[in-house]
Amino acid sequence: MILKDLNTKTIIMDKLLILYLSIIVLLFAAWFLYQYGIYSHDYGEYEKIWHYTNGVSFSDAYLNARYEIGSYFLFWNLSQVTSAAQTFYIFGLISLSSKFYLIKRNYNYPLVSFSLYMIIFVPILDANQIRAALAMTILMYSLCIKSNNIFTYLVLAGIAVLFHFSGIIILILYLVRFPLLGLIGLIVFSFSVQILISSFSYLAFAEYWLASPSGKANLTSSIFILQAGIFFVSIYFWKKLSYLQQKGAYLNAFGVLIYVLFIDYDIVAHRIRELSQIGIMSILFFGEKKWTYIKLFSALCISYIAIYNLIYIFGRLA
Repeated sequence: MILKDLNTKTIIMDKLLILYLSIIVLLFAAWFLYQYGIYSHDYGEYEKIWHYTNGVSFSDAYLNARYEIGSYFLFWNLSQVTSAAQTFYIFGLISLSSKFYLIKRNYNYPLVSFSLYMIIFVPILDANQIRAALAMTILMYSLCIKSNNIFTYLVLAGIAVLFHFSGIIILILYLVRFPLLGLIGLIVFSFSVQILISSFSYLAFAEYWLASPSGKANLTSSIFILQAGIFFVSIYFWKKLSYLQQKGAYLNAFGVLIYVLFIDYDIVAHRIRELSQIGIMSILFFGEKKWTYIKLFSALCISYIAIYNLIYIFGRLA
């Protein structure tokens, strides 16, 4: 009886400690989001959107600036009661809090996982590209489920696209059961898109969406090389990965191929490659709680990416 009471107390103390640490991490994340959001590249654009939405009906606001309707509706609601800066921050905080919940419920070593997410993704998503950050929340949920029903991924992709067009990449997770077919289809699709854009002048506007004036993506980027390395290591160990790890590895492979195939369209290449990095966390934090060769390699790669981002973050905040 005494031993049982001690075990019960130990379990309660462990849960309280985890809760305490979780609260600290989440509060730090909220503070970090605020501090970094001040320097956001995209804040100016969202400040303009706030002026379109504040004090008007949703239909009038949507006529002024047409963005993805889910994101715009949320932004419009917030803009009615908060300032432009507060709207931008709360929008990002909703996204970040949702990811904290997802990671805590589904990932091994959730506090470590969320800390890595903060370092790698918050600067480019939740404190910057806030619409894409909400779509990423749905993508992360899609990576956590074991469904192989195409209807499930169609619904999730449909929800994600309401927040940002990049959410369409959820559909490739269904193809993890047919990995080679999916990647061949991606190659055919990418060449078809580029041929159509170059062949028809009325599609020239698409280049504005897909590429910046600087042009090409950089194949010698150290982060791209690491992701490519994980791609090839994943192929070698494919059959030893769990289903959820395979989904993460496949998402990473998708990002690597998009980066190469759309080398002349740097905006889409960088955006999809950045989003696909979340797949590395699936390799690392799903499956059995033991070190494997691919987990070790992924840990080394994601550590490099985290250190690289920390140096950049300190440079921005200094």
